[in-house]
Parts: sequence; C-alpha cells; structure tokens
Amino acid sequence: MHAIELDPSDAMLYANRSLCYLQMTEADKALRDANTCIKLRREWLKGYYRKGSALMSLKEYKEACDAFEAGLKLDPGNTELEKVFQEAVEAMKRMTWPEKEKMLQAIQLEKTDTENV
Repeated sequence: MHAIELDPSDAMLYANRSLCYLQMTEADKALRDANTCIKLRREWLKGYYRKGSALMSLKEYKEACDAFEAGLKLDPGNTELEKVFQEAVEAMKRMTWPEKEKMLQAIQLEKTDTENV
C-alpha cells in the first residue's frame, strides 16, 4: 500500500513523490504532484520549488519563473528559490526564436482565456 493512499491530504508525500518523478525524468507526473502539494498546502515553499523544477525539466521556463516567484512571495529572502528563479530567467534568455514564439503564443492564449471568463 502506498503512503498517499493512507493519507491523501499529506502535502509532504506529494512533494516527495514529485521529487522521485523528477529523478526518474517523469516531469509531467512530477508537475501533477507538485500542483497537488500546492493545493493542499499553499503556504509551503517546497510545492512551488517542485513545480518550478518540473517545469524547468519540461522546458516551460516562463511558467517555472512564475512558480519560483510565487514561492519567493511567501519567503522573499529564500536564497535557494532566488537561485533557481535566476536559472529559469537565464534559460528563457537562451531560448531559440521558435521556442520564444511558442512561449509567446501560449501566453497570449492564456491571456485570452482569462479575459473570456
């Protein structure tokens, strides 16, 4: 039996499994668990760190920046979050033009979706 089955409301279990998925290069599953962790415990930095890390693995650098920034709003002086936030910013700068175009289209689509709500 899995620990999450015994206590599905324990955010730490999702954060830990998210890390395991990241180490197994299953970033989609890691992201899912990181999001669940955040839903269960919004004030805990670990969820935002895991989410940003999963998004970095998926090369979704803008979204990774957003996740790390959300964590930094909870703890502005957190040097580890500042470091990975800067790494995400640098990764965005190194993106190729087609990757940047794709990211801008996704942002525009997201903006359009929120305006229609």
